[in-house]
Amino acid sequence: MRTIVVLGDSVGFGVGDEDHQHPDKGLGSFLHQALVDFSAYFNYSRPGARMREVFEVQLPRALHHQPDVVVLIAGGNDVLRQNFDPTDIYWSMYGTITTLRGQGVQVLTMKLHDPNKKIRLPKRLARLLHQRVETLNLIIDDVSSLLGAKCLDVREIGVAYDKAMWHVDRMHPSRFGYHVLARHFAELLSGDGHAVRDVTAPSVRPRSRQENLQWMMRMGLPWFLKRCKDLFPGVGYLLVLETSKDVARAVRKRRSKSGAPDFGQQPWRRPVRHTSELPLGTALDTALDAPLNIAA
Repeated sequence: MRTIVVLGDSVGFGVGDEDHQHPDKGLGSFLHQALVDFSAYFNYSRPGARMREVFEVQLPRALHHQPDVVVLIAGGNDVLRQNFDPTDIYWSMYGTITTLRGQGVQVLTMKLHDPNKKIRLPKRLARLLHQRVETLNLIIDDVSSLLGAKCLDVREIGVAYDKAMWHVDRMHPSRFGYHVLARHFAELLSGDGHAVRDVTAPSVRPRSRQENLQWMMRMGLPWFLKRCKDLFPGVGYLLVLETSKDVARAVRKRRSKSGAPDFGQQPWRRPVRHTSELPLGTALDTALDAPLNIAA
């Protein structure tokens, strides 16, 4: 009997798959159906979970089942939090995969898509989000390749940004989107010799505009307000910091165009006065472009 376990956050859990007729949903359910020789499936993902929780809480539960394959999808909540810590993400993921690989478990990971292609944000906030997502993806790619985990790059899937792939919140896959992800994970496992079968793609009824609005008011808005308490104070500070950097870059660019020296880049030098402004008898070699007296 072979076992597959899913660890991670809301994407691993299956948020966005609105099939209420079956207890198992999301990519884990589809992937389990596609694997011929796997009879047991467990999902310890939790909406809101961060990479450290995967390592400290979810991993021990997974090890209890002696899994053959573990799918790890996490990091998105780290990106959306005020105390974003790449070092903590790296070592939490490293510890998780090292432990699993040490017991002969095959590990599958997944990079994040580019959310700016699905959600319109203010310029500086979009840039901040992009930087964090790129940092997270570099970590996922580095740890996966270092420890022998197979990594799925969502951005390389042809239909990754099609409307049908995404739930109305534009942050989680739809039922159809989870089926697509499961199919690509199955292809990774098939390349390692696992028997895989086709799973029928689910039929997706398009939502009406009214249904989308009702969902946003009932579910989307409360989630947004909850995230505001944690994310926005930090984002506000970071946006101010980014704005100050933009201003500094603009000033340097303007100085370079005008030909004026940028003394911010050479704090040890002082501006040179025109020779007509110098007192009579002043030696030019001590006055022109003279270095500052650092000891003073």
